[in-house]
Amino acid sequence: MTDLTEGAVARRVPALTDERLRVLSRRQPVTVLPGTSLAECLRAIQRTGTGDSVFVCEPDGRLVGVLTERDIFGRIVVGNVDLTLPVESLMTREPRTLDLDQTIRDLSRGLGITFVVVTHELQSIYAIADRCIMLDARTKTMIAEGKPADLRDHSTDPYVRQFFLRQAEPAADAGRGGSRTS
Repeated sequence: MTDLTEGAVARRVPALTDERLRVLSRRQPVTVLPGTSLAECLRAIQRTGTGDSVFVCEPDGRLVGVLTERDIFGRIVVGNVDLTLPVESLMTREPRTLDLDQTIRDLSRGLGITFVVVTHELQSIYAIADRCIMLDARTKTMIAEGKPADLRDHSTDPYVRQFFLRQAEPAADAGRGGSRTS
């Protein structure tokens, strides 16, 4: 069983902050406008090398459909696809989208697992965090731990309150100067 006392967490925090993080680069999705031919959709997928699908979006960016290579090749195998047809002829219409925070919350609660998420996005913190830990970037120590709403409403640490209330950073005092991170 893992010891989750404040002392045990504090002893582990410096090791966590010294770890190098790998950042996954995101590529822009392949998008096409309604009316694009199936042949052009295939060329776009092959040209970009970013996956096996295209997102069909209106000029204003609204997603209206998704087309995968599998959608096209499944029809080719059967022998009844005309690649000059518009993307609408095969695309999945009105695809469902997932909110990242909701997905993390559902996985965590549904599978009974814990996620460690590093973010400064308050909306995500409130949406997914049962507990949060705030770290001092300069000293690499933990400065706060608890439920996000409790830290916002009851912390006496000016840096913690500044973060949760999105106020200007308090003036650095004798032992607490430097930037903060969560």
